[in-house]
Amino acid sequence: MSGARPSLVLEVPEQPTLEVRLDADLVSVGRSEDNTLGLRDMNVSRRHFVIERRGGLGWVLRDAGSRNGTLVNGVSVIDKVLLEGDRIEVGGSRLTFRAAASAAAVALAAAPKPTTSGAGLQPPGSGALHRPAGAPAASSGLSPLMLVVFWGAARGGGAAGCAPASARSRPRA
Repeated sequence: MSGARPSLVLEVPEQPTLEVRLDADLVSVGRSEDNTLGLRDMNVSRRHFVIERRGGLGWVLRDAGSRNGTLVNGVSVIDKVLLEGDRIEVGGSRLTFRAAASAAAVALAAAPKPTTSGAGLQPPGSGALHRPAGAPAASSGLSPLMLVVFWGAARGGGAAGCAPASARSRPRA
């Protein structure tokens, strides 16, 4: 096995295609910001799969108990030794395994990550939270989700999935 690092070419819906070099020997992939590589795709599990370097085997993909499963070259897999050009499909995203990263590949640490709210991508370390324009800042000690729900209720939108009080049916007297 050569010393060259492999990469994944990411094709995520509504995101530009990006090649990410696998700089770590264990890479977790999913929509949670806690993963080494985050995908902004709501059909991807929070922790969907891992890719790890295993001695004489090379690079192995292992499904992490995802809800919708992981396909490699159109076949559902639990564990799979990855080969040049293997196409990994999770949710609406496609990732192509390259045995050696190109010069255009970005480092794993520089790959965009989902934001805390899951509503956008941010560069690592930016610390920015995605809030709708006009939403209150998170200085109240409430979570960003609670702030958005309260902000929506204050504007007459109610909590997610609820009609504003003025639109709710009232019991007849």
